Amino acid sequence: MDVVELLLFKHKVPEKCQAAVNAVGFVLLMGVMALVTLQDVIKLISGGFKSNLFRFDKKQNHNYGDGIEKLRRLNINKKAKGMTNQ
Repeated sequence: MDVVELLLFKHKVPEKCQAAVNAVGFVLLMGVMALVTLQDVIKLISGGFKSNLFRFDKKQNHNYGDGIEKLRRLNINKKAKGMTNQ
């Protein structure tokens, strides 16, 4: 690590600064982990990962089961009209 410090800063970085940077990084990392965990717990409590509480675009609720069902209906309609590629 000393080689990287010397290449980047041309002198040895004081240990006090290293400790401060490490502490800030650790606090940020733990904060992100806490937010993700809180989000997962809220999703579990509010409906088993179906909540849109933390989504930015609440209008788009992707339910992939519905999409698969729509594709099945579309294929059935195409077969009824004779439009399938075989």
